[in-house]
Amino acid sequence: MEDEVKVYEFEISGERLLHQQFVGQEETRALKALPDKERAEALTYKDDKGRYGMPNTHVRGSVVEEMVNRAPKNMKKTTKERVSPRIVVEPSFLVLSPQKYVINRRGIKVEQGGKVSMDFVVQPEFRGWSVKGLLKTTLDDDMRKWLELAGMEVGVGFLQTSDKRSVAQRSIAERSRAEPSAA
Repeated sequence: MEDEVKVYEFEISGERLLHQQFVGQEETRALKALPDKERAEALTYKDDKGRYGMPNTHVRGSVVEEMVNRAPKNMKKTTKERVSPRIVVEPSFLVLSPQKYVINRRGIKVEQGGKVSMDFVVQPEFRGWSVKGLLKTTLDDDMRKWLELAGMEVGVGFLQTSDKRSVAQRSIAERSRAEPSAA
């Protein structure tokens, strides 16, 4: 039965998390003139209290993406339409621990219009990080399994690594079998 709301408490932790909040094309160009520290700070996700974190959509999106990835080829669209509205992650902003980052500055290759050039990217990098939250769903699926798979296969945040598994690992505990569906 897919009416009962199940709540899963989760903690996601990882070795490295790179922030890359999109601020717009013009703003991104303007950031290049700033010192590295100011550039990195402008790309962080912060709540109204100034705490670093990530939007809940990063976690929710990775779970939905993993479920769709593992669906049979002819069922991907149907799977997305079925699962997407039935997964909620709270709170809307997941606060990172610890609240400090290092500046990751590296050269990248830029290909545009058949031309190749080099540029430098500056991003905040959180090391040894974790976030906690709740996943609520009306799906019958065991979301512990999907959180673990999403952590191993999809990851969260801005990925610049070929080994996504090192980016985010999830540990979860089912908090309660169900809660009233009136929310």
